[in-house]
Amino acid sequence: MSKKSNKRTVSAKYNGPMTGGMKFFLAGCFAQLYLLIIRRFYINGTLDQVLAWDAYLLKAFTAAGAVAAVAGLAVLLRRRANCRALGWYLLGGGAFTALSTGLVIWNMNALSLLISLVPVVLVLDVLWFFFDRDSSLALTALAGALVVVWICRRGAMGSAGLALKGAAAVYLAVLAVLAVLLKSGKLSKYFPAGGHKMIYTACALSALGVAAALVSPAAAYYAMWGLAAVVFCMAVYYTVRQL
Repeated sequence: MSKKSNKRTVSAKYNGPMTGGMKFFLAGCFAQLYLLIIRRFYINGTLDQVLAWDAYLLKAFTAAGAVAAVAGLAVLLRRRANCRALGWYLLGGGAFTALSTGLVIWNMNALSLLISLVPVVLVLDVLWFFFDRDSSLALTALAGALVVVWICRRGAMGSAGLALKGAAAVYLAVLAVLAVLLKSGKLSKYFPAGGHKMIYTACALSALGVAAALVSPAAAYYAMWGLAAVVFCMAVYYTVRQL
């Protein structure tokens, strides 16, 4: 095989994932811009702007997002290759708009969470492109635990607090299922057995952090900073190793 054909193979191997990663990154930027617009006019706007957003604009965006998501699903169900990208754009954008706006209507505090969560997802998107799958999964588990701990610490008492604790318990179950699937080899197609120790360590540390957050807000505070330090150190280590 010639050098030119080898270059084409390598280029085709990386251009596809890079294009998908860039599309997801741009979509995340638009999502963050939408959330910042809501904060600008609904949270920090004038009285007339706040009343207008509260009265009908938030509901209108929720309805428009739901309609776009349904339209995107309908396009995907038709299984036409030339319309598949349009279907995914409508489904993803509409679902995010409807769900995020609906959460803001339900509880304004959800806006701060979403504004903090979108950059985390964008960073993880970059990690999944540049790092190997084992490192990316380990960092994703730790980042997810960090978000869960942060939510539990900031969560209100009463029914909302119980709901957040229930979500944290679900995340613990997800970590356990992930560890079992890796141990049984059912994910060996995507994650080779050589790097599982990193993932197991990340799952164990994530579970400890989330369990601490379920105990008390004070424990959640220390768990949050501990997880943040672990994420930073592991990200630096993986970056240096990758280079």
